[in-house]
Amino acid sequence: MSGIRAQTLGMQETHVFSAGMVNVATLGYAGGPASLVIVPAVPIPADLVFLEGGNPGGIVIGGGISPASPSAIAGVPGSNPNIGVRRYFTYADDLRFIKGKHSWSMGGWYQRSQQDQSGVALGSAANVAYPSLLAFLQDRPTQAIVVRNAPTLGYRTTEGAWYLQDDIKLRSNFNLRLGLRHEMTNGWNEVAGRCSNYFYDANFVIETNPRIGRSCLDQNHAKLLLQPRVGLAWDPTGKGTWSVRAAFGIHNDLMDNLGIRAQPNPPFAAREALPVANGFLPLLPLKKNALLPPTCGPGILSPCSIYQPAGFDPNLFTPTIQMWDLTVERQLARDLMLQVGYAGSQSYHTNLNM
Repeated sequence: MSGIRAQTLGMQETHVFSAGMVNVATLGYAGGPASLVIVPAVPIPADLVFLEGGNPGGIVIGGGISPASPSAIAGVPGSNPNIGVRRYFTYADDLRFIKGKHSWSMGGWYQRSQQDQSGVALGSAANVAYPSLLAFLQDRPTQAIVVRNAPTLGYRTTEGAWYLQDDIKLRSNFNLRLGLRHEMTNGWNEVAGRCSNYFYDANFVIETNPRIGRSCLDQNHAKLLLQPRVGLAWDPTGKGTWSVRAAFGIHNDLMDNLGIRAQPNPPFAAREALPVANGFLPLLPLKKNALLPPTCGPGILSPCSIYQPAGFDPNLFTPTIQMWDLTVERQLARDLMLQVGYAGSQSYHTNLNM
């Protein structure tokens, strides 16, 4: 079962200073909770529940650990409630005025983003995977995971931008547009200093244990995101039968939805790999508030555990795209026009899943 309850509120004020100057201010809020839980169609006895005090877990036969992954036999899904709440507070102010051959636009934008995560989508009621139906009947699993007691984590980021643009009428048949936009954020942070993220050593080897702090990042590369824009419109003959338009711009995709990536890490919402060498059933029932064993590694004595690393690159750069286009139009007859165009783009710093 899933549910979404969205709420929006917006206010806008337009002030006309003169025939050539106008200001528009906008204030807005958007947000609401979303929930996901997979419950059984019929009541399940408490002694068949993997993790005490919740719903039945997930079983996969002939596939990966997630019931949503492809498998030889349809998986049996099961999870405890996973709730996410997002809130966006936004303010923008834009001023436009005309002065001679120049048509100016300038303004600023501010947004405070809040993302609260409670529970997890994978392993919240424990998941177990078997390679075959026979292995399932003999309780010979390949892997099992559990997230015992995920607390509510509150992630925050503040985003801002300003821009300046000038539309210049250089000639009666030639217009030039020049603009610059600067976007910035203060990174990705957890309100109580509980952001858990894996870092890398000098040899780019992931560290055994995640680092915990207010910021999820080692460096914030989103403080100075400059986005130049340029465009032109030209009528070569000045008779209105030709049109040449070209433009170039750089755009950034601010990262303000990282909570679901940062949350499933030790010690708060760890995906604990269970020891299944002797079967899965002897481990049941799993205790909800049991202390997490340390991460296995050199010098770590048993009992220890292996945790599925989540998170994101602590030195990530903001995804960026460069876009350009050229369009030529020619009127051939009163009701016939020929158009030839080209559009291109190049993206970098894009997301890479591992």
